Amino acid sequence: MPGVKTVWENGPCVMWLWYGREGYNSICMDRNDVVESILLSVDFDLTMGEIIDKYGTPEAVNAVHGGTPEHPYIALNLLYPAYGMWVRAKVLPDYEPVLEPTTQVYEVLYLIPSDSLEAWLGPEMSELHLQPWPGYGPLDEEIYDLP
Repeated sequence: MPGVKTVWENGPCVMWLWYGREGYNSICMDRNDVVESILLSVDFDLTMGEIIDKYGTPEAVNAVHGGTPEHPYIALNLLYPAYGMWVRAKVLPDYEPVLEPTTQVYEVLYLIPSDSLEAWLGPEMSELHLQPWPGYGPLDEEIYDLP
């Protein structure tokens, strides 16, 4: 691929870093070399509004503190099992995050689609602190302050 800086293997995954926005990307396969997931760092402008307009509201969301001490943010994850898509956006500022249609999406994880959230996530679902779509506006602290 043009612009790829580094490529390495990590078990069943091939990962790469490309120029531009520093993003890690990977393709992971199962034991039969069938692609299970593709993780892409978005290196173009993509907003929350564009995702919601195209795919509708997600089946569930969760959020965690992300970034570095110098550049903190809330990482909001939008889950779309029917599309096999897990979208991550940076919600700022981290101390009073406000979700807007212009909030930037920075990563998309593609997985095998599923008819239900439970089947898609499996046993890990209970650990994700899933919430319904909060809508635009200030995020309730309950969404991103995990127990």
